[in-house]
Amino acid sequence: MARLQIPKGTAKAVTLREGQTPRIINVEGKQVADFIAFNAEDMTEFSSPIHTLELRALMNLVAAVSACPMDLNPISGYKTHDLAIEVV
Repeated sequence: MARLQIPKGTAKAVTLREGQTPRIINVEGKQVADFIAFNAEDMTEFSSPIHTLELRALMNLVAAVSACPMDLNPISGYKTHDLAIEVV
């Protein structure tokens, strides 16, 4: 299982193969993660948290996670925090 660090205020993308599951980890707490996954064969087909509660790749995907800017949000204490993603 590989763990990819996502420094605060940045974004990363990983490729998931059919059957793999991404695990987004809130390393320090209070960080909101933006997440979107695209069909690796047809980038016009996608899924986002609005549409997904749990994700297990049924096809090859490109998944992107952003440690979105939270410096203007009181929920995070006006600070940004790191995230990580693991593919299992």
